[in-house]
Formats: sequence, structure tokens, C-alpha cells
Amino acid sequence: MAGMIELFVAQYEGANQSEKIGPAIWQMIWFSLFTSLIFIPIGIWGTDFFYTSHSMEASYFRWTICFGFFQPLIYTLTSFFVGRGHSKAIISLALFSTLFYIVIDKAFIFGVANIIPKMGSTGAAIAGCLTLALQAIILFICFILPNNRKTCNTHLWHFDWTRFIKFSRVAGPPAILYNIEQLGWSLFYSLMFLASPIHITISSLCQGLILLFSFLGDGLARGSSVLANNSVGAGNFDLVRKVWRSTSLILIFIFLFQVLILLIKPTFFIRSFLPTTHSTDLFGGPLEGSLWFVLIFLLFQGFQWVLSGLLHARGESFFVMFSGSLSIWLFLISPAYFFIIERHYSVLWAWFFVAFYSIMCTLIYFWRWRTHHKEVASISFI
Repeated sequence: MAGMIELFVAQYEGANQSEKIGPAIWQMIWFSLFTSLIFIPIGIWGTDFFYTSHSMEASYFRWTICFGFFQPLIYTLTSFFVGRGHSKAIISLALFSTLFYIVIDKAFIFGVANIIPKMGSTGAAIAGCLTLALQAIILFICFILPNNRKTCNTHLWHFDWTRFIKFSRVAGPPAILYNIEQLGWSLFYSLMFLASPIHITISSLCQGLILLFSFLGDGLARGSSVLANNSVGAGNFDLVRKVWRSTSLILIFIFLFQVLILLIKPTFFIRSFLPTTHSTDLFGGPLEGSLWFVLIFLLFQGFQWVLSGLLHARGESFFVMFSGSLSIWLFLISPAYFFIIERHYSVLWAWFFVAFYSIMCTLIYFWRWRTHHKEVASISFI
């Protein structure tokens, strides 16, 4: 929800209304800080409901949750730069933060003689929390620099309830959809666990491949969303269609490259997750078949994310929320339960339904986008 303020930033920038960006960002800064009223009490008093007191898990959970409000704060401040096309600063900060984390993570886990005691997993949690805090502080300092105060009014820090409600109407539905999708995927993997050890093992390996390559579609989706909102703000609607065509070609090229590797050297993927000969013999066949559906899913997931960003630029947040929420239940969870749990079908069918879900959701989004591509009046929400 905090990261969706990026859409408003991009449209304000495209419409040459930069003076509205600062106050918009401040609404989500306050929202992020208010979430500490949820995170911190859960971290302090709620940890014992989930884990044994004084255990490593409890300590790690407590530290992570207490600093949880920094995550939406970082999303918000990052949106200020990404929405205006200033990505280099964010990349530089990400590299610096990673190096900082590597250094202090080792120091806090294993300790430094006479300076920092050895803290193990608690030290890992503290290092992660300090890295988040450092990122947020650096981003905030850059946010309130004199040049940004002058051009974007980043000094106008007051909370505006009316403006916050306006932003929430656009940012809220994607946040709800995200949680519904996460619930759906959790149930899917629970079904795989109930089906058999082979089902959950293959599915976990496929999930690893998805996590490895999803950044490609995610990056294209965020970039295309910024460009689309810049174009909408500027009234250049033809460029939105060009963004769709360009990102589609990139996604297809990536897909063909992955297919080529799988055709020529399937063991490249398989042995990346199954290093031993015994495990390769046991899971290699079903995994190779499932990987084809994974690649199809990644292709259409990219289309789905890009179209989602384009629809958000047109103010279609509620449509994306309802259609996306229904899709994962109709096209993935329901058939997976019926065929895998009730009829005991193989794991290949499970991942066929994963690919089927992404295709159907993409088609629904594409239909909506094509239906309204000539409607100019409802496109902008700034």
C-alpha cells in the first residue's frame, strides 16, 4: 500500500505538478509511522504467542517485528525517487546497504573481540534491522534536501485526512489483492504438502526457480507502471500502448531464452536445485516436466504484472483487486484441490493449473485494458 504512492508521484511528475509530490509522500510517511503502533506491541507482547520465550526464534521475531514499520517507510521514500525516474540513486543505496549488511551481519553474528559479543541469530536480526533503519534515514535525508523542498514541497509535512483517503482508495485495493494472493499461494503449498512428499518437494523447487526469475517481470512491471503514469499525467496516451508493446517483447525474449536453455540443457535447471545424483534420479523427471509450466507461468505473470500497472494508471484498482482475487481461487486453488487432493493427480497437473491461472488472469486484465484503451476521461486519478 505504501509503495503504490509511486503511481501518484509518476502522474504528478508527468503532469508538471511536482509541487504536489512532497505532500503526497508525507501522507504515506505518516501511514508508515502509524504502523509502528501495530508492529511494536506485537513484537514486545505478542512474540510469546508464537514462539517459546527466550528461544532463538522468539528473539529473531521480536527484533524483526519491532522494526517492521521501516519496511513501508522505505517503500514510500523509494517511490519518491522511482516515480520521478531517479532510479540510479536507489540502485546505489541498495548496493551500499547490501555491503553494509554483509559487514555488520558477520560482526553481530560471530562477534568482534572486546567490542561486540557473539549473538548468533539475534545478531542477524539486529543487523537486518539496523540496515533497514540506515536505508530509511538516508532516503529521508535525500527526500528533504533543499532542492526537493523547492521543487516538490517536501517540507509540507502535515497529515491531510482527505488526501490520505484519496490515496488509500487507489493504494488499498492492490494491498488487499496482495494479501489474498499470498493466502492463496499458502493454501496451494499446503495442498501440495497434503498430497505427497513428491508434490511438496517438486513444488518447493519450482518456487525456488520462480523466486529466482520473478525479479525480471517485477522490474519491468514497476518500470512500465512509472512510464505509463508519467504518460497519463502528461496526457500522452499513445505512449501507454507503446509501453505495453515494448514490455511484451522483452518478456517474450526472456521466455524464449529460458526455453532454449531448457531444451538444450535441462540438467542446468534441475541440478541447480538437485545437486546429488540420487535426488536427480528421484525427482528429475517430474521436475523437468514441471519446469515447463513454471516458465509459462513466469511469462504470463510478467504480462499480468505489467497489465496490472497499466490498469492502475487508468484508475482500475478495484477491478484488478476483484478479478485477481477471484482468479487465484477459481483457476488455481479450486482445481488443485479437486484434481490433486480428491483425484490424486500427479504434481505435473498442479503446475499445469499454476500456468493456467496466470494465463486466465492475464487474459482478463488484457480484456479490460483493451476495452477501455480509448476512454480518456477515466484514465487519470490525480
